[in-house]
Amino acid sequence: MTYQLNSNLNLTKNSSFYQNESPRRELKVVIPQSKAIPIFNFLNMSKLGFFVHHDPRDIHSIYFDDCEMNGYFNHVLGIGKRKKNRIRSYDNLDISLNDTNIWTYEIKSKIYDLGNKNRTKNNLSSILHSLKPLLPKLLVSYKRYYFINKNQLRITLDTDLTYTRIHSGINQIYKAKKLTRDLCILEIKVNIKDALVTNNQVNQFLKMFKFRISKFSKYCDAVECLRLIDI
Repeated sequence: MTYQLNSNLNLTKNSSFYQNESPRRELKVVIPQSKAIPIFNFLNMSKLGFFVHHDPRDIHSIYFDDCEMNGYFNHVLGIGKRKKNRIRSYDNLDISLNDTNIWTYEIKSKIYDLGNKNRTKNNLSSILHSLKPLLPKLLVSYKRYYFINKNQLRITLDTDLTYTRIHSGINQIYKAKKLTRDLCILEIKVNIKDALVTNNQVNQFLKMFKFRISKFSKYCDAVECLRLIDI
């Protein structure tokens, strides 16, 4: 079963979604946290010409799903066309429901292995109200490091990964069970328009460290680790 985003969603009277420049393919590698430092050092001194693209920052994402957890099951069942609903905040985590607490709302669409994002911003209370009947299920937090090279091949390293179960009340969001994952998630992001130029460099990088591409979803992993469903 698939679910559709509420077509009447209206986060603000003047809100507008903006989209990535082009669809992209994300290749993920899951490694132990202890392996992050050698990769970080390599990217800083890489012969493939990588340099820091953005200052590192803490990312906090709250994921939404329906009562039947169809978003989760669509992913694990490999449904070709699916959407993921989440809101994201950077650096200091604030889950208070006030007018000044602004989060970025993202619809992350996937058509088989190609994905893109539509984003808009609003305060947390308005987003929670507008996304009903979807409910906030969990919080995923991590520190992200950003690298890019002259061919626009982007690599991010996500470390210090934590999952927190959350519940929403009338006037606030409650944090419950929390756990830490001893993992580092490396993502290689390739814009489709640049694929011919970057594919060779992607292969070089993967072979250098003998990496294997994995299908990994922080949301699905968090659902299972926090036991939001019986598996």
